[in-house]
Amino acid sequence: MENNRDFPEWFKKIINIEGLKTDNLPVFSTYGKGIRSFFNLTPSFGTLPVEYVIKDIDKELELYTLKEASETEGISNLLNNILSNPLALEQKIKFDALSFASINSGLFVYVQPKIDDNGNLLAHEINLETIIKNGIYSDLFVIVVKAGAKCKINHFLKGGEADSVLGRRIFAVCEDGSSLVFEDRVEGVKGYLSLNYNFIIGPDSSSHLISSINSDIKARQICNFKQIGIGATASFEGMFIASNDSKYDISVLSDIKNESCHTSITTGGVARDNSKIIYRSGVISSHEENSNIDESKLLIVGESAEINSLPVEGSNNIRHDSISYLDSADEEDVTVFLNRILQNSSFKM
Repeated sequence: MENNRDFPEWFKKIINIEGLKTDNLPVFSTYGKGIRSFFNLTPSFGTLPVEYVIKDIDKELELYTLKEASETEGISNLLNNILSNPLALEQKIKFDALSFASINSGLFVYVQPKIDDNGNLLAHEINLETIIKNGIYSDLFVIVVKAGAKCKINHFLKGGEADSVLGRRIFAVCEDGSSLVFEDRVEGVKGYLSLNYNFIIGPDSSSHLISSINSDIKARQICNFKQIGIGATASFEGMFIASNDSKYDISVLSDIKNESCHTSITTGGVARDNSKIIYRSGVISSHEENSNIDESKLLIVGESAEINSLPVEGSNNIRHDSISYLDSADEEDVTVFLNRILQNSSFKM
């Protein structure tokens, strides 16, 4: 069992200092026009470890538990630098700080170029699952894709009970000329879930997040792309299906720091029954030559469901929203709507 008391002193110092900074943090976020996030937890995190199941992995890929990474020469320096990054340390609400201070599980993926006998560059691939039970959990995924390397990560989150809580941070660094595809699926999960993604994208590199949530759950997802290199590409494909009393708070932001960069944000969402979705997206860029896409197709079914779609604060791009309405939950109509969205996407029904 990993417990942050068993981690090196430098690790405990970083997360404990940041975790104590809760006094000036709000319990929940508000988004213009009085829209308030439902995610207002301040739980008492314990020492329960998160269970990971590695289904398939390239033998050349370096995969460490978080504790192993914190103690491995060379890798521990990378982890230290990442945890000290302002993006990794950003705490928006009290839950973030409490969760950060309680990280006691995680994975560190270190990706180097994979070349076959003919000198061709190949992509690494890993398939893994996270299984949560009844309890309160906090973990960290770190992915470092070295210059010229390629990697595809397929991840499924499973399990949970009505009172389960998982606070997770995913931090990815893509060096020059590298490529990362991260597919993250949340299906049939119960409880409360907070996912915080940060992608740092170097010159001529790309990061592609494929995210889907289809669970009776209270979910908060924040995705930040920071394109720091010339020619960096960020791509987000989201599919969010909320039913019963589910509540989703979704945010996607791309911050372009250089020229010749491109961002694509495409999202589909359905809210039915008594569910509610807050969806925010946007691009920050001062480079007019960048052609970016920010589109969403959303469907509200019935009178009790609700979707609020609005720009992320500070973004300066043009968003293209399409919100449709159905009076009743006709499954055939919903399926037609989803198929229309999925036609040109990476998702499969």
